[in-house]
Amino acid sequence: MRGQIAYRTATHPVFLASLGMLVLNDHFLKAAYPGLVTGKVSDVAGLIVFPLMIISVVDLSPGPTASTGTVCRCGCARAHGRRVRSDPAVFGGC
Repeated sequence: MRGQIAYRTATHPVFLASLGMLVLNDHFLKAAYPGLVTGKVSDVAGLIVFPLMIISVVDLSPGPTASTGTVCRCGCARAHGRRVRSDPAVFGGC
């Protein structure tokens, strides 16, 4: 059933806590207490929230999900490759 994964993801306590911390940290805590800790909290919360959001979007998207999933995987692989400066051949020509 389409949308079941998105619903379970959006109502999971880890996702909700991470999303709340990301919003709270980015909009209030960074302005009040700038520094290394608030930056790292935002990074960790983003690493939890954004992949789950991509999974939810793929689950809710109409049409063939294989091509949408392939695009998402290649996009994530390219972003990860640029970040750690890995060999582009590792990602299979994405």
